[in-house]
Amino acid sequence: MVCSMFLFYSFIKAWKSDPGVIQSTPEQRFRTIIELAEKDGFHPNWFCSSCLVRRPLRSKHCSVCNKCIARFDHHCPWVGNCVGLGNHKYFVLYLFWLLVMIIWCLHGCFRFWKFNVGSEDMPLSSYLWQALYYGGYCLRQMRFRFWLVVWLAMTTNERMNCSRYRHFKRDKKGVIRSPFHRGAFQNFLDFCEWQCCGLFKIDTRDWKQVYDSDDEGEASTLIRSEHHYI
Repeated sequence: MVCSMFLFYSFIKAWKSDPGVIQSTPEQRFRTIIELAEKDGFHPNWFCSSCLVRRPLRSKHCSVCNKCIARFDHHCPWVGNCVGLGNHKYFVLYLFWLLVMIIWCLHGCFRFWKFNVGSEDMPLSSYLWQALYYGGYCLRQMRFRFWLVVWLAMTTNERMNCSRYRHFKRDKKGVIRSPFHRGAFQNFLDFCEWQCCGLFKIDTRDWKQVYDSDDEGEASTLIRSEHHYI
């Protein structure tokens, strides 16, 4: 019962939470176009021609939602939502509790089959094999997510398209490294947003406002007030 509650909670949070949609007013879009036009900044990595917004670092336009998402990971049909800055940790929690529930259901099915059904009466149901398959799938997804988040400090989108982003550099061995990597333990704390009453210092940058890998979280401004464009 408790596991079910955690499963539904994490699912609803992943489904209904704002994944990190980049919001802008018509005035802000107008200002952005002027800024980037002056700086020759209409590169697809900097400007979204669909949303007419300056794209923050680690963001991407989702073709399904037709919105730009901060720290975009992927669009998930399971939860019917993008996975990004606002709900990434809930999505991983959803996978974790889904895996726990599948294991628990398999345990109950095997016990029932062992003690209530003779092997000569009914072979192992194909449903159990399906549950094993999906349980294995969830386990692989969990391992993949933790490998990306903890060991690589990347999102799924960054892992797939890292060669397209200039802030990802290759080391001496030719391996692409993330500039956001702060060590496995610190990456885990940053992802979970665990400060433990101030015991740990996490990365508090607002990825809706970071436009360069050296930014500390404040939106960089290309146009100054004296230009009087707005």
